[in-house]
Amino acid sequence: MNSGNGNESIATEKEIISGAVNKTLDLNKQVHDKYMEASDELYYKSIGAGNGQTGIVSSEFDEKIVYIYLYGLTSEDAIYLLSKHLESTEYEHCFIMTNKLNTPSNKTSQLTVEVLDFLDKSRYRFKSFAEENMVGVFSVLVDFLKVT
Repeated sequence: MNSGNGNESIATEKEIISGAVNKTLDLNKQVHDKYMEASDELYYKSIGAGNGQTGIVSSEFDEKIVYIYLYGLTSEDAIYLLSKHLESTEYEHCFIMTNKLNTPSNKTSQLTVEVLDFLDKSRYRFKSFAEENMVGVFSVLVDFLKVT
């Protein structure tokens, strides 16, 4: 009975597992940061047309329109971004890109109850889903209207 080798083996396994967990957490943080960057980039491009910049929304539109990217984000991050972007300006339309229901990333924000509640309190009401396949296999574009 050589218990020393058993303890070393367990310690080695714990070290390997710990290293793998840390790598996974680091990758998750990198992915999260990229999603947040993508959301900010889409937001600023969508409002850029109104500021005389090249934006994704034509400046010919009379309505104030904004696009917000929530795909892959948790409810907390989604609400943070919505509050940051929607409180500064009154938009007639808020297009939200988010996860389709029953996708592999089911635990992130497919317009969760908390997100919908936040939008409701901000006086944005669901209007419609964009045409099927407009944005991709796992994401969907949802149109919300500001209620006055």
